[in-house]
Amino acid sequence: MTLFYREYGEPSSGSPLVFLHGLFGSSANWGGIVKSFAETHYCIVPDLRNHGRSFHDDGVGYGAQSGDVIDLLEELDIDKATLVGHSMGGKVAMMVALHLPEMVDRLVVVDMAPRRYQHSFASILTALKKIDLDNLENRNEADNYLANFIDESGVRAYLLQNLVRTSDAWQWRINLEALSNGIAQITGFPVNENRRFNGPTLFIHGNNSDYVDVEGKAAISHFFPNAEVRGIDNAGHWVYADQPQAFINSLSRFLKPH
Repeated sequence: MTLFYREYGEPSSGSPLVFLHGLFGSSANWGGIVKSFAETHYCIVPDLRNHGRSFHDDGVGYGAQSGDVIDLLEELDIDKATLVGHSMGGKVAMMVALHLPEMVDRLVVVDMAPRRYQHSFASILTALKKIDLDNLENRNEADNYLANFIDESGVRAYLLQNLVRTSDAWQWRINLEALSNGIAQITGFPVNENRRFNGPTLFIHGNNSDYVDVEGKAAISHFFPNAEVRGIDNAGHWVYADQPQAFINSLSRFLKPH
């Protein structure tokens, strides 16, 4: 099955850019950022499996997810692209680069490192599954319920982008069951220690985030020996949302021919 994807720019313009969203996200998250690059690059922005408008499947591992991206590139007759991945999407991008480096022109990973994390997301998944969709009146009611478990209004708004109203019912666009069952695979990073990607690589992280710590930087150096690691001030995990212009500037500098 093919991933749902959005296209920006013309296929004939520049090296293709593929933007990959994070856990509980969708292609819509990248909208404002992608438009800044569409004049000079052909941009492809998919919904990863079990997210957005893409298909649902029990498999959530990075082998399957990276395979979906490779299949999409092949379907679009793209031999080589620059991958830009945030969080879970960053791990998908890293998997593609480490297993099929010949398909990756440049690699950009946003606030993620090639290692296992202890974040279980159990409280978020439990809270989402407890929302009674059959008796839900409106989105505000769902937000008020989530506020009992999640303090940050921005995180609740991000999660509730996945709640949609059909003709007669509320439903989740994300596959909550598969994500819950496979969360240990999503927080992990199942790559052979001997693999390397030697191409141009940029890791952008928020200086207020703890995802790219000392252990993460060591793992980055191990798998990506030519990587540059760049922190952005006043930004947390959602770097491109917290500081969009600084993010665009960093990505633009990296994409310029050297």
